[in-house]
Amino acid sequence: MAENKHTAYFVFFCIFAQMSSIKKVLMLLGNYDPFTHRGIARAARNLGWHLNVSMLNSFQIPAQWSGDGIICSLTDNTKLERFVVKSGLPCVDLSAWRTDLNFPRVSADNEGIGRLAVEHFCSFGHRSFGWFCHQPNPVANARLKSYTDELGRRGFASPAGFSGRETQDSLTMKKWLSELEKPAALFA
Repeated sequence: MAENKHTAYFVFFCIFAQMSSIKKVLMLLGNYDPFTHRGIARAARNLGWHLNVSMLNSFQIPAQWSGDGIICSLTDNTKLERFVVKSGLPCVDLSAWRTDLNFPRVSADNEGIGRLAVEHFCSFGHRSFGWFCHQPNPVANARLKSYTDELGRRGFASPAGFSGRETQDSLTMKKWLSELEKPAALFA
């Protein structure tokens, strides 16, 4: 994790280094995470930026904002995407949701996370595996693919999957859990 923080600081510095002395940077997070917010705030303080977090209070994109760069976490929110692309400003995306957009990116190693889950479960001797996900998305899909591939490389069947709308129904979830071979390792 510490290595990712240093990488993020370096990427932010390189992209925004050519800006005016007090850089005005907008933080647009499609998915709010307090740890990400704190990390960006710390970087902004260290780099002398004025960090605009107004969107976090109003959940509205600041229409009249003008600045030097954007740090975002793009998801499937098309309003955020349009705002960032239309701005033409330097931007760093902190998510792997929108890899179709050509932005510098600092995000989790989702493939590594899937492999690490298998390694962890196997270290405890598990031989039955499951996958649980409320909302399939590009990040979850990358983790599932890696998880499934690593299980296959180790000679295990694909995990029993439970995802999407049916995860909201506790009776359906209980039935699914009861059908898993026990003990089961569940990657969620």
